[in-house]
Amino acid sequence: MAMGNTLKERFLARKAFAGDIAAATAELSALWFESGRAIEVVHKLARAVPVSENVTAEKVQAEVGELATVLESRKPQAGKTK
Repeated sequence: MAMGNTLKERFLARKAFAGDIAAATAELSALWFESGRAIEVVHKLARAVPVSENVTAEKVQAEVGELATVLESRKPQAGKTK
């Protein structure tokens, strides 16, 4: 059962907040995605995962690779406007 966030939806629906939301989105995108910081954090956290019979190093690396691909897709494309 998925539940939304009513307050968030109300803010997103109001044109009065559109500029603030766009500015915050651009700032966070630059901070985490464009800078590569999000991927750095994923790699750092992956190094802290203890390897076991159920959680192999290969499994961790595969999961990191999948997540890194998703994070890379969040980077704005050159010449692309939002």
